[in-house]
Amino acid sequence: MSNTMKRAFEVAGLDRTVDPNLLQPHELPKGSKPPLSLAGAGLDPDEIVPGLVALRMDPSLLLDDDRVCAPQERELLGIVPFVCLEVMDDSGETIWAALTEKPARRLAIKPGWRRGGNARWKTRPLFLLDARADRCWVGPKVAFVTAAWREALTDLEHACLTPEGLKAVRGKVNRGDPKSIPVAWEDLARSFVHPLRISILEVLGLDGGRILSPNDLSQELQVSLGTVNYHVTELAKATLIVLADEKPVRGAVEHFYCLAEAPIEGENEATSARGDH
Repeated sequence: MSNTMKRAFEVAGLDRTVDPNLLQPHELPKGSKPPLSLAGAGLDPDEIVPGLVALRMDPSLLLDDDRVCAPQERELLGIVPFVCLEVMDDSGETIWAALTEKPARRLAIKPGWRRGGNARWKTRPLFLLDARADRCWVGPKVAFVTAAWREALTDLEHACLTPEGLKAVRGKVNRGDPKSIPVAWEDLARSFVHPLRISILEVLGLDGGRILSPNDLSQELQVSLGTVNYHVTELAKATLIVLADEKPVRGAVEHFYCLAEAPIEGENEATSARGDH
């Protein structure tokens, strides 16, 4: 075991001889966080593809992440498996569903659908936690990378579902009605718009259209600049807002944005909106 790993176990109050592959959430000392070398070390963004199963996802870290849209009504979850249902090429957003060991008329993850992972993944009873589309978790790859525990000390093939298993889970994620029209994944991803992105669009649309920088938005919305920067970047990628102006500020360049349909040049109203700040 590396010195880094040993130190992480000491910080978490764990016995260094414990195999993380066998470690269960209830075995963590009360109030402690996962070992530093385990949390956030389980996945690489390039490994996230539809069908991937993160065996040890920490929902509490996802709930603390402003980039993640979580189900509004959710059960209290511990460290549980999550399956990636879709990766949106245009936005980089990913859609995930949680798994559980509690059956309660849920879709069973059949052993024949399981590939890779460890022995426990191949044998433990697992079920889809909630088949309703609005109970999915949506966010960028990096958010789920941060929340995933490492599966073992040694390199393992990541757990995943076979194409048949992924198709079955996707088919069930439609409010539980097998006769329903299949989910339009692009529309689903777009429907999980973060509330802050809506607020940014609303602020930019005031007074006939405004041109504001992330710093301006941060002050108006009383949200950290880093968080605003992330959501502004995502809105620009989706072409909902566009770069309208640039201004040198203390050796850097400050960027100003407006709504995509707002006039950028030759319109005094939009241009004067920035001058009010």
